[in-house]
Amino acid sequence: MNRKQKSLANDFQLKIYRAIAKSNESEAYTTYQFLDRINALTPDIAYMLYIAYGIEQYYKKYAIQSNEQQAYCDDNYVNTDRLYIGMTVKDYKELCSLVYEEPKTGKSKQLQIENWRRYFDFEKLTYSNQYIILDIYNDPKERNQYRSGKYLNEMKVLLLALIYSAKENPDRHYVNVTDTTITYCTTYRKLIDSINLVKPQLFDSFLLCSILDELVEMGYTKKLASCNYRFCQNELYTKIKQIIDDALKSLENNDMITVQKYNVIVTEEKGEVIHFRATDEQEGFITSANKIVANDMGYKNSNKAKYFERENFRKNLNDYYNKKYGWKYVYYEIKIIVNIDNFEKNISEYTALSIDEPILKLSNEDRQTLKQISKHNLGKYLESRISRQQIVDKVKYIEKFKKGNVKKCEGLSDDEIFEMYIKEIAQTSFIRPEIIELIEQAYLYNESE
Repeated sequence: MNRKQKSLANDFQLKIYRAIAKSNESEAYTTYQFLDRINALTPDIAYMLYIAYGIEQYYKKYAIQSNEQQAYCDDNYVNTDRLYIGMTVKDYKELCSLVYEEPKTGKSKQLQIENWRRYFDFEKLTYSNQYIILDIYNDPKERNQYRSGKYLNEMKVLLLALIYSAKENPDRHYVNVTDTTITYCTTYRKLIDSINLVKPQLFDSFLLCSILDELVEMGYTKKLASCNYRFCQNELYTKIKQIIDDALKSLENNDMITVQKYNVIVTEEKGEVIHFRATDEQEGFITSANKIVANDMGYKNSNKAKYFERENFRKNLNDYYNKKYGWKYVYYEIKIIVNIDNFEKNISEYTALSIDEPILKLSNEDRQTLKQISKHNLGKYLESRISRQQIVDKVKYIEKFKKGNVKKCEGLSDDEIFEMYIKEIAQTSFIRPEIIELIEQAYLYNESE
């Protein structure tokens, strides 16, 4: 198209969008309804070229589908018609093609992938370019709320209630109380233990865990029991930590609290244990140490090392600190500062909960109700993670079995190959829902608070 044709096409496209804008955004347009609207605007057959151009842009922008489903009037709409749960996709470019989008790079690619997660859940295999489709949502999730939105309100209340009650026993909770503020110093682990959605023993070393012995007595191998216990341990710890982070950020954005996070170094001099905040230079040393120790253990970064070998990573890291810098250990501290007047604000002012009374008047029964809601949501989350992990493991094990048993796998479907794998390698390190349920009953749905 030359410059004049492009200009005419742009004018025509504007007419199309203006016509659409006059209609209700939720109206479903079929192809024929759209063509009728076009014909009414431009009866001249000479404009058919621009009509075609306009239709292409309309399809791209409003995602009209061949089965005449309702069109989403959303620039970020993702068409998932060609995806299905359990599907493996060759690489990023193929996934883009399947959802009718152009491949992107840099920040644009990150935003694109973030938007995809509103419409479907997926995971990239660690040592491959392949993607696995884990879930497809009927309705898109809200932007920036697909991670822990359903847990956020309850957690905000539980955190503020914890801080307010801690002022009664400041020494135990590292709290400093003045006439105007409460300063609460803690760590993620202490916060998780204090909020008590899960029995704190779940996050202790799994070597000391009594439920492993119980599972072995029930006929499961120690390898299988340990694999499922570690999965449950890591998933719940990571999720609760994420919810706490989101709740703290939300409270800070609502001017309810001030949050500071930093590393604290612990040393010992002449028998006296000393805690001090890391300097900027020491923060750099700490970051490098995490990377070095994780790499030495065979992991790409410290997050991976913590997920699979939390206890060993912590021990190796402390050994590194001791040899390199003479430190005993390092911990990550969270300082939360609250103006006392904020405890008198109604809960409905900074959450989506319809509780028109302040934290001060919240009864123990109300707090327990919020805890039970959070526990229920965590249980549902764990169920979804089990399903997700089983899909990932299935693909991984099928590929592994195919490589070592080429002749056995000839002519067999992936499901048949997987069944063969399970039979030949019984009690493999595979996530088993019945084992997770036993661990849940022991640590998540506990009676004692």
